Amino acid sequence: MEFSAFSKEAAQNASKYDWKNFQNETVKRLFEKISSLGFSAVNDTEKLRLISNLEASLTNMYSTGKVCNIPGESTCLELEPGFKDTGEYWRSWYEVPTFESDVRNLYNELSELYQHLHYYVRQKLRNKYNADVFPATGHLPAHLLGNMWAQQWNNIYDLVIPYPSAGRVNITKAMLDKGYNITYMYQVAEDFFKSIGLQPMPERFWTESMLEKPADRDVVCHASAWDFYNKQDFRIKQCTSITEDQLMTVHHEMGHVIYFLEYMNQPIIFRRGANPGFHEGMADIVTLSFQTPEHLFKLGLVDSVPGPNDTDADINFLLRMALEKVAFLPFGYLIDQWRWSVFKGETTPNKYNQKWWELRCEIQGISPPVNLYRDEEYFDPGAKYHIPGNTPYIRYFVSYILQFMWHKSLCDVAGHTGPLHRCDIYQNRAAGEKLREMLQLGSSKHWSEALFTVTGSRTMSAAPLIEYFQPLLQWLKKQNGNADVSWNKACPQNEPPSSAAIIKISVSLTFISLIFVFLF
Repeated sequence: MEFSAFSKEAAQNASKYDWKNFQNETVKRLFEKISSLGFSAVNDTEKLRLISNLEASLTNMYSTGKVCNIPGESTCLELEPGFKDTGEYWRSWYEVPTFESDVRNLYNELSELYQHLHYYVRQKLRNKYNADVFPATGHLPAHLLGNMWAQQWNNIYDLVIPYPSAGRVNITKAMLDKGYNITYMYQVAEDFFKSIGLQPMPERFWTESMLEKPADRDVVCHASAWDFYNKQDFRIKQCTSITEDQLMTVHHEMGHVIYFLEYMNQPIIFRRGANPGFHEGMADIVTLSFQTPEHLFKLGLVDSVPGPNDTDADINFLLRMALEKVAFLPFGYLIDQWRWSVFKGETTPNKYNQKWWELRCEIQGISPPVNLYRDEEYFDPGAKYHIPGNTPYIRYFVSYILQFMWHKSLCDVAGHTGPLHRCDIYQNRAAGEKLREMLQLGSSKHWSEALFTVTGSRTMSAAPLIEYFQPLLQWLKKQNGNADVSWNKACPQNEPPSSAAIIKISVSLTFISLIFVFLF
């Protein structure tokens, strides 16, 4: 509420100036940002308070899972803060009128890579679970992919690993064997950023952050980073555990804090990422270096680094990275395709769930986890944190494009030779200085100018991501042969269970009946 009042006062003050005719582009941009109020333009204080409380309530519902839907309840507010709908307002943050078509074109560039990964994984899982589990339409059942939302598939790596004999070290076990504790995990992440010349965590970070789940209360455990805008207080809130995945998340959240620290001397209106994808991209970029065998060897978490001719180990590594990065791309793209459609009124409440599964079937090639029509009794989008939390999602898709662009450019600055997926910029100050140049801009320049400082390009491109996975794509094409790797765009219709499935069900019911006979 205080921030909203402050924003209104600042906008009123800015309106006293003829800022649209200012000659200084930076000052002109500053006034333009101040004048764009978004939701703060709503003059009804009680409505603003309700919005704030509603968002907090929805997030709490998500985190605790203790509140059920109450029929007849409705808390929707119709807001028109100078845009046709909320989706248009969110897209305005990217400052290009062609943003929707731009991200669609980027996704189309990546579709071949995803389709070949999808087909390879489908064949591997068919061999394990038998063909009768899979729809004839070529979709992957959502519940077989090792993730609640089927958004990343790295948890099924052991089921689809190309070369099991090449193996992979259990990083979580190595961390425990080396005596890692939660504080040390954050120190390891801090060391990476310091090694390339970026700032250390301030003292208050260590004393004020919530790095472990409190024992005395329920909290939202969804990891997040916080800037309190006083140039002193920067925190992470995370229920950290000692695992490899959590170590990646620690690096991710600290990447956000590094961005906060680097642009903290900008005017407050510019203390944000050049666009929303920049912050998420920055949070992920060091994980591309961190996960390389070279870096894990430097940390003592693996005993050796595969040689240049060890193609089996390379394909294993790239496949695991693809299960994390490539598998996410259609999911990251479709979430806001659904939400923008809702905001525009194209998808009405009586078809929310239908539209959700249409997009997942068409874009992601994923079918519902049960062979039943998911009708409007369900609201499956609400199972994803960012929907009840009202957090725009296309930023994550954009961030994946950006992080690979930055990674390639920083590796070039660092003088890396060899394949892009084996580059580690750890301890390279030249790469860090190039990155800092962009981070310190905050949003004071159009994101295309910020991008240019690192990459020399003012437009987003999927080429570096494709280059990173090119050895894997060629290998996948060879494995998949001449197969049609696409799937039917429409969701599979209800199909009768196979005779084998009926037999299994009958046997199970008979067995259960016998148990009840013996017990009672």
